[in-house]
Amino acid sequence: MKVYIDGENCRKGLSRILKDAGNIAGSREMNTYRLRDLLSDILAMNDLEINYYASEIRMPNGYQPSGEVLAHVEKIREYTRKWVPELKQQRIRIH
Repeated sequence: MKVYIDGENCRKGLSRILKDAGNIAGSREMNTYRLRDLLSDILAMNDLEINYYASEIRMPNGYQPSGEVLAHVEKIREYTRKWVPELKQQRIRIH
């Protein structure tokens, strides 16, 4: 079965649930999560082709962001450098 995931909405939703349950203090603490196991349990199937769609942050040409914006973008990129390899390790395709 093919599964398509809106990456950012999925990640934010999972982190919100984990935060509300007291498992993490903030969304950036969720560096690992067994997403494949969760989907296999929910769908009662092990043979899943999981496609995770994520966008890359790019600055428009000629745009000079403030230091605050640059710091926020760097936090997102740093988080992504940890999160994406975790998903790939679970045999989840990143698009």
